[in-house]
Amino acid sequence: KSRDVNVYLTTGENFPDALSAGAAASNNDGVVLLTQGTKLDTYEFTLDFLKRLRNWVDDDTRYINNTSEIFAVGGPSATAAAGSIDLAASYVGVNRYETATLTAEATFGNPRNYAVVSGETFPDALVASGYIANLDGPLLLTEPTSLNQRFTAAYLNASVDDGDRIFTFGGPDALRLAVTNQIKNLLAAKFEIDPEIK
Repeated sequence: KSRDVNVYLTTGENFPDALSAGAAASNNDGVVLLTQGTKLDTYEFTLDFLKRLRNWVDDDTRYINNTSEIFAVGGPSATAAAGSIDLAASYVGVNRYETATLTAEATFGNPRNYAVVSGETFPDALVASGYIANLDGPLLLTEPTSLNQRFTAAYLNASVDDGDRIFTFGGPDALRLAVTNQIKNLLAAKFEIDPEIK
């Protein structure tokens, strides 16, 4: 048997783009490969996988996996791929918050579940990424003290439908209660509901 597997390239030197890429890859029959910042890795493992090992066997399923489309998540990985790898698309924002929303917009057609987590530290985001991937939803990042209005709130306002679920991850030191309240207010305004209703 054979199947197509998409590849998401992202830098291994910082966490935000990789976490967004993980949820996207899970939703799009993909795997995540790391670059060494703005360069491919020194030992060319990533390039070797993409160029010379385009057909690879999964020992667990015995599927022959064909590398299908390659996506870059974040500016460093897009720079690393330039000139060496043909990309289907690059999701590069002005910051980690826009990169996460661009990845979500391109990958998730009509998700019913969303995860919002601080983009400043990785532990809660690591948990959130695995959780939301199992619910076929995107991982969105925000500043820890206030919901990112320019990108995250705008994406939620445009995408969330009545009945969808938004999960926030992290205790009060990682993600302030103000973020949750701002999400409630956003939903209340959009669907004309009482923001005090949980």
